[in-house]
Amino acid sequence: LGARVFGETNLVSNTTIKVLKSKLSNYQATAWLDKAGNVTIEALTQPIDVAITGGANGTVSYSGGTEGFPGTTPADNATSFEAYEAEPVTITATPDGGKVATMYVDGVKVSSPYTINAVAQTGHKVKVVFSDPFKTWTGATDTNWGTAGNWEGVVVPGTTDNVLIPKVTRFPILIAATEVNSIRFEPGAEIGGQQHLTANAFVQYDLSYTPKTWRILSMPLTSATVGNFSFSGTPAAKFLTFKASGNHAGWQNMTSSNLGDPLSAGDAFAYGVESLTGALLVDQTLELSGQLQKTSFSKQYANGTDEIGSGGYFAVAGNPFMSTISYAALQTGTDINETGYYTWNGSTNAFVSQEKTVPIAPLQGFVVYGAGSGNFSLTFNPVTLATGAGGSTLKSSSEQAKLTVTASNGTGSSSTVILNRENGQATFNGRVDLPALMSDVSDVPQIYTLKQSASGASVALGINVVSSDDAAIPLGISTIGTGEVKLTFSGMDAYDATVTLHDRGQATDLTSQSAVEYTLTDYQPSADNSLYISFSPRSTTEAAAPSEAAATVYSSNGVVHALSAASIVSVSVYNLQGALVASSTVNAPSYACRVAPGIYAVRVVTAQGVQTVKLVVSD
Repeated sequence: LGARVFGETNLVSNTTIKVLKSKLSNYQATAWLDKAGNVTIEALTQPIDVAITGGANGTVSYSGGTEGFPGTTPADNATSFEAYEAEPVTITATPDGGKVATMYVDGVKVSSPYTINAVAQTGHKVKVVFSDPFKTWTGATDTNWGTAGNWEGVVVPGTTDNVLIPKVTRFPILIAATEVNSIRFEPGAEIGGQQHLTANAFVQYDLSYTPKTWRILSMPLTSATVGNFSFSGTPAAKFLTFKASGNHAGWQNMTSSNLGDPLSAGDAFAYGVESLTGALLVDQTLELSGQLQKTSFSKQYANGTDEIGSGGYFAVAGNPFMSTISYAALQTGTDINETGYYTWNGSTNAFVSQEKTVPIAPLQGFVVYGAGSGNFSLTFNPVTLATGAGGSTLKSSSEQAKLTVTASNGTGSSSTVILNRENGQATFNGRVDLPALMSDVSDVPQIYTLKQSASGASVALGINVVSSDDAAIPLGISTIGTGEVKLTFSGMDAYDATVTLHDRGQATDLTSQSAVEYTLTDYQPSADNSLYISFSPRSTTEAAAPSEAAATVYSSNGVVHALSAASIVSVSVYNLQGALVASSTVNAPSYACRVAPGIYAVRVVTAQGVQTVKLVVSD
């Protein structure tokens, strides 16, 4: 109400106006209220619903006095009552002797007693569970579930016990049929051999991240619904699923119409929190309960191109087990990329390419690149994929001949990788080269390398697999930001080649160094900027023979580029009618010229020979 002017007061009648309780006294004695007909002012209230499991084993009490509740304080173990909006309410769960209490407010696990500092406009949902104490895994001795020394109290859990698995160095591995009453996984926990376990499972997702940060997560239970992930009140959670069909794909937001959409093991989703304010900043975990996936199964995923990547077809999958799994084993015999996959890094706001040797952690969603449009199937087998040997934190690959380039500018960072492997090719191969996966264009510099496809088009890559120490590889950066961009190069000490960075005519030697930082000053995204890495053998015993891969030719934004580790003598560009469109004597390692969109033949003469490339140029 504040200082608003209502006009003629005789037009306000037979009405109840509700305001915050703290403002109630401001309006009850206003002059216009005396002139209005049958108008009352009341305090806003909101419902608090309480679900109690095992109520015979404890008591739930409430406090807030006249500040918190209209009328009297709710009775112990009350399951529904009204509370004043924006006022504090304290809820206390007191277990009987030998029992424990677990409390959740709006899906978030909290400690008792818990005070809702300001009751929200949407009310609140409270859940209290009274149960027997947990048998907690420590892993103090080894990974054997049946070893008493691995448990607090030095007693192996029985069929009626509730088990807690925290994040520890050694996780339990089951090798025989095992049954307990329930098993609860804290964030970062995992288990091996879950196909042997019978128990009601409680899985906790860690939501302790900064506002407006996304996570791509997975569903490890056999069944759940989108609605299980929604909060009432704060924080404001956002839940997205990835939908793809042919050339159409994108993230689909949760709405009131799809709260009941089913989720099953192996599904992945994006989860974000708009703000974490007020009382719910305490224990930021979301817990779901259900049955773990125990058997091997195959799941179909749909590829799509529109909103999640460039240069190919992507799908989003999830680790269906509470164990670390092997991507290398998962991709064997499938149509997905055999070199690697992508995860999302919420700290840098960018997708991160992961080599196939990097394991996939429990609750981890990941993006895979498929060979083409349509569906593909992945088989998840807990015996062959899941080890339970740890590794929840994604690790870097230890393979040799790997050069990583990271671009950063203070807003965020991204990386691209160049691998020297036997299965690498001079042109793009979707089985081994991993196309670049970029988030929406932003201030974050998103770096990639370029490689030509068989048709002559350029493909942006997150992992570029080559098989030669004699190559020139263009670098590209996508960003709407301008100014300084820092490039960090690492892994040159494992590369048996001369490695050189070329930036607009300036050359920087990177050879044999473990890490080098290089600053692009006044960086302006432009197709005319020549930025590339060249590799050449460290020593030669005879003159190199002419090679079809002596130069790299590609187009970007209407500009024809030619790069070579050796000096380019000349470049000629012809249209389909054979007419000479552009020609230049170069005598430099790079060349660029702008042409109209179309199909061209580009003839490049280097010290190693003559190369002619068919090239498609578009704006």
